[in-house]
Amino acid sequence: MARSREQIILACRDAVKALFAQFRGYRMPEARLIECKLNTALTGKRLSLVLPALATKHLFGGIATAIRLFRAMASHFERARIIVVEESERQFESSRWPDWLLASQDPHGRYTVACLEGGTEILEVAPEDVFVATQWQTAYQIKHWMSGLCTRCPGRDPRFIYLIQDFEPAFYPWSSHYLMADSTYLDGGKIVAIFNTELLRSYFRRQGYSFQAEYCFEPKMNDELAKLRAQVGRVAKERLILIYGRPSVHRNAFELVIEALHEWSRRFAGAPEWKVISLGERHKDIRLANSLTVQSLGKVAMTEYASLMARASIGVSLMVSPHPSYPPLEMADFGMRVITNGFTGKNLAQRSQNILSISDASPPGIALALRELCERAQIGIAQDLATPSAFLGAQDEFPFLAALLTDIGVAGP
Repeated sequence: MARSREQIILACRDAVKALFAQFRGYRMPEARLIECKLNTALTGKRLSLVLPALATKHLFGGIATAIRLFRAMASHFERARIIVVEESERQFESSRWPDWLLASQDPHGRYTVACLEGGTEILEVAPEDVFVATQWQTAYQIKHWMSGLCTRCPGRDPRFIYLIQDFEPAFYPWSSHYLMADSTYLDGGKIVAIFNTELLRSYFRRQGYSFQAEYCFEPKMNDELAKLRAQVGRVAKERLILIYGRPSVHRNAFELVIEALHEWSRRFAGAPEWKVISLGERHKDIRLANSLTVQSLGKVAMTEYASLMARASIGVSLMVSPHPSYPPLEMADFGMRVITNGFTGKNLAQRSQNILSISDASPPGIALALRELCERAQIGIAQDLATPSAFLGAQDEFPFLAALLTDIGVAGP
């Protein structure tokens, strides 16, 4: 039986992955531990945020949230440091970080950035360092550093802070990477967990994880986007559908969205009157039935993003995770009707009348919901922006900050 073009591409991709695995001797680069050296002469508490990368192209989503938390905490420490695991000093954009110096220039400065170049550099640690993990690879390294610190500095607090923004083992099929990510949540007595949303914290509890201390915050809309939303005001809605399209991020179920659009364009007579735009990650334009095309714009500027949401009538944004993800909330707040999926304990329809959370997230199920929204769309009518917001966060993004600082032995605000 002849194979389709997609099957051939997948087979070639699997073959290339297998060759790389053999070339590496079936080793896992993520398992390489970065060594550290202890400097007992450096006294006082230093806050260290550990990131995979700091370049501007990575400063969105989870990393941007981590940096906001870090900035909120940093002023209460004698020193603050950003440890960048995967980048070199050559990639540090000093113009975007005024008052910050590379650790090679001033290792004990007030604000420093240490670049470890994927583990080729040795990290200097001090007895009172406080570490903040931002995803499982950084937590894996911190557990190693903390083990060495506690061995050489008897009596020091063995805990580190873990900013948890998703259930990361599920980023992979059941595999070596699944087990490695899961291992960073174990030994919870040494972890101060900060959860991005109560939905995510509830999911962890249902799965049986527990931590020495837990804090939680609800995200608010990006400040720049919120300003643009206020400026946009009432805009007439068009026959425009926005999808959150990230082919490389499996939890956004891109293939499922595309299959649903094929189904919708074949079976809905009014489909040719609509325009479909994909945002998030650049990919080739995709042909649908009835001469329709999914036009990919990829990651657009914030002003264009706000303009598109203000004009669009419908959004499709899936998230196979207990975390709500921001795009469906942003779309809803801009007056769009949004199709998203439910997940264990998650039903975003409870947050906004503009959100439709479907249980049947199959191509026919999504296509049917999309058809119904198209038929009910009020084209040409200026819609009021959603109130209340689908975001639950308050102006004070991290209301637990004083309690957290006291918990880790630092004077609060």
